[in-house]
Amino acid sequence: MPATEARKGAAEEAEEQDSADEFARYACAFHILPTVAEEEVSALMERVKALIAAAGGVVAEEELAGQVDLAYEIAKETGGSRRRFNAAHFCWVRFTLAPSALSALAEEVGRLPEILRHLVVRLTAEEIQKPHFARAARQRGEASGAVVPEDAPAEAAVPEAESAPGG
Repeated sequence: MPATEARKGAAEEAEEQDSADEFARYACAFHILPTVAEEEVSALMERVKALIAAAGGVVAEEELAGQVDLAYEIAKETGGSRRRFNAAHFCWVRFTLAPSALSALAEEVGRLPEILRHLVVRLTAEEIQKPHFARAARQRGEASGAVVPEDAPAEAAVPEAESAPGG
């Protein structure tokens, strides 16, 4: 009987692990077409948050980082014609969601006609503890795309001249 008890214990542990992993932390970063008026960007963020809630998720943090120049041109079909964009409004939202609902949510976000491009990633423990706010980084003068901890030595920052072209 001890082997049966051991198997039962392992199954219970696995069940507990599954319930602990029932929800995961994600971030959805997205570019909104630059043709969308500044005052409409927050309404679009609310639509994305509503999609997350409808999928059973809970929003933790968000940022409307403002309009940014893109590293490369992105083409999108809008209004019956293919247009190219060099800038976009950048936004992100962090949320908790069951992994089984993630694929459908990502598809729904991608179907929004005002979204130029989006990406959903699962967050690491470090990313959960220390979120990166793009607007604050720009105000501190950090290079575009560089995540430099506040306590890092000055030489850890990437000079603007060494950053990637267009970025």
